[in-house]
Amino acid sequence: MDDPHINLNPLERALMSLYRWVGARGVIVLITACSIILSVLTTLALVVPQLSLEYSASTTLAVSLAIAVAVPLFVAPISVWLIVSLLVRLDQAYLALLKLSTTDPLTGAANRRGFFADAAIHLHNWHYTDSGLVGMVDLDCFKTLNDCFGHQFGDEVLHAVVQRLQWVLSEGIVGRLGGDEFAFLITGSPTKIEQVQQEIRAHCSSFIVNHEGSGEPITVSTSIGMVLLHRKESFDQALARADEALYAEKRAVSASRNGGRE
Repeated sequence: MDDPHINLNPLERALMSLYRWVGARGVIVLITACSIILSVLTTLALVVPQLSLEYSASTTLAVSLAIAVAVPLFVAPISVWLIVSLLVRLDQAYLALLKLSTTDPLTGAANRRGFFADAAIHLHNWHYTDSGLVGMVDLDCFKTLNDCFGHQFGDEVLHAVVQRLQWVLSEGIVGRLGGDEFAFLITGSPTKIEQVQQEIRAHCSSFIVNHEGSGEPITVSTSIGMVLLHRKESFDQALARADEALYAEKRAVSASRNGGRE
């Protein structure tokens, strides 16, 4: 994970403090004013002593103009370099903070905010001939896994779920909405979507995670709800339908285990 902290050198730190004090326009005004003042003072320091000498007026004027032009040309590149350097560092910090705010730190998948932001971009580029598949995934008996094998193993299970989903949905997006609840979105040809549905059932419904403490392989199962995305509905509506499909599957599994009783 990128560290949003940036180390500034003394000049960049001073410029940042100045920016916080006077704002962007203030920094520009101060740099411009300092350039002009430095140019004038340097010109006066070099030209005034020459006035007592037998220099022609044209020579004095030429020297004065040369210095007045040369000093800003020297100051401006340094000022621009400092500002650009600081902007690059700020942009890097912004991107790191953006990643932190949209990524689940445990699994590396998008968090709720990041998932919905990615989904909006994904659907904006959705080709009209393609189909869309929205899904919800929930771990079965996750609390029991944590209680029996420890929270570290639970974290490994969460990471394993994301890895499998991302492997199957290589061209889609996967997000952890919270706890042991995940969501995904993928678009593509109807044939591809049908294949993805089969692969998710085959690779994500049940899998094995090795328990590091005992070396024992533990079978993990999930409940999955998948629906085709309709053009006239919102993404939230499709996700709600997928959630309903997930809990319908949970109820069906529970009923089968109880001999047909809810």
